[in-house]
Amino acid sequence: MCALLPPHRLALGLVWGLAPVVLALLAGCTTTSTETPVEANPREVLARGDRAFRVRAYDEALEAYKVGALQAREAGDTTTFASASAQVAIVLAIVGDHAEGRTWLDLAADAAHDGEPATWSRYLLARGMFETADGQVEAAESTYRELYGYGVANENLDSALQAAHMATSVTTGSLQLEWARRGIDIARRAEEQSWEAEQWTNLAWLLDERGLHDQALTAFRRGHELALSIGGDRRRTKYDWMLAHGLRKVGRKEHARDMLERSLDVLRRRYMQSGSKNDAEWIGRHQSELADIDASEGDVRQALRRLQTAKRFYTEAGIEVSAPGTLDALVARERELRTTKAGTGPE
Repeated sequence: MCALLPPHRLALGLVWGLAPVVLALLAGCTTTSTETPVEANPREVLARGDRAFRVRAYDEALEAYKVGALQAREAGDTTTFASASAQVAIVLAIVGDHAEGRTWLDLAADAAHDGEPATWSRYLLARGMFETADGQVEAAESTYRELYGYGVANENLDSALQAAHMATSVTTGSLQLEWARRGIDIARRAEEQSWEAEQWTNLAWLLDERGLHDQALTAFRRGHELALSIGGDRRRTKYDWMLAHGLRKVGRKEHARDMLERSLDVLRRRYMQSGSKNDAEWIGRHQSELADIDASEGDVRQALRRLQTAKRFYTEAGIEVSAPGTLDALVARERELRTTKAGTGPE
């Protein structure tokens, strides 16, 4: 995350002499849940929030981050207070509560400083996300550039990678592809195959959007190869779906269908055992991709049935919060197919 570092903004009187409205907000962070332990060490609470965040358990993460901020404030731990406040802002940005999120972003801005790389990186990421949400694309790209440079300079490569990835969301044209390739380079530098696999697929989607399907397939295939070398059923189902998408776009529909059906069988068995939201989402994504193959072959009724199934699993996964654009695209596709008169296929 980048290197044009703002002046040190920390003033203890601003953070610890908080306005009554902010004190009330913090006081409301305590939990009465018997299922969520409250550790005495605010850094442990922050770490618990990070674990929940990584698996997209946003409610759990939000609660932990708020509790962590309150405990850090009471302990006089400004670093953890700034980190937890920034993470509250990030979660609230993801779930769309920008009004409260900006309050937490302001708290993080007052407490964070560039002498604490992990904390400053969290703050810069949160700032960039709110600039993105506000449509301030130039400011957001500048923040992500700052975050990238800061991460590289401090050997905080995961932050540099996040910056490169986020920068692709606020840039266009060759600059967008440049940021995607920077992400691949950072992942290689970190010698993290899982990061590199993700960045190859990020580049693949950008190429796919441009209609460069042969190049996109090459990038999807590279991500898939890395995923297979890492191992794990969950990772494989995700990368199978993406590679199948790339195959469909170059006309290799039967190969794509076979890959999706095999992967979907694994997902169904796993979902029957665990009922996890993650598996529900990927069942939905597989069904949606198969629907596109069915529709392209003229079986519109089967495509619509698959889209209905996909919508049900998306709802179970809570994708309307985590990725609302995906659900919107499915609804639009469903509406488009319902107007199709030819090639309805068998009942």
